[in-house]
Amino acid sequence: MDEVSLPPGDPDSEPVTRKVLREELSKFATKDDLTTFATKDDLTKFATKEDLSRFATKEDLSRFATKEDLDKLDVKVETYFGALHERLVVVEKTLATVVAMLQALPAEIARQIRALDEQFRGYLTVIDDKYKDLPERVSRLETLANQDD
Repeated sequence: MDEVSLPPGDPDSEPVTRKVLREELSKFATKDDLTTFATKDDLTKFATKEDLSRFATKEDLSRFATKEDLDKLDVKVETYFGALHERLVVVEKTLATVVAMLQALPAEIARQIRALDEQFRGYLTVIDDKYKDLPERVSRLETLANQDD
């Protein structure tokens, strides 16, 4: 067999030892190394672009709220419920005042009734005083009337 001659000075034309060749070839994958990688059959288990087309796209998702939107909404909700809580505290205090007034109401009504009763008795006393001696006067008139008969 004829030897192929390479041009002189070419670095690829220098002879290579088996050791150097093994070192260089060890950088490349062997058949055993390739068995750890996925094959076409292995890839059939995963979704393809066609399979994924059934699901939402970025455009489809754009109409939904983002985390940023939800954070802004969270701040608004906290502000709203904070204000609502303050209003409820005011309502609670007002309601407590109304309850206290309602609890005091029967005592106030009783006091007013006693005052009216006292006033009414005063009116009756005036009328009673006017006619206090009425039985005596009627007896005298009856006696006088009987004497004239």
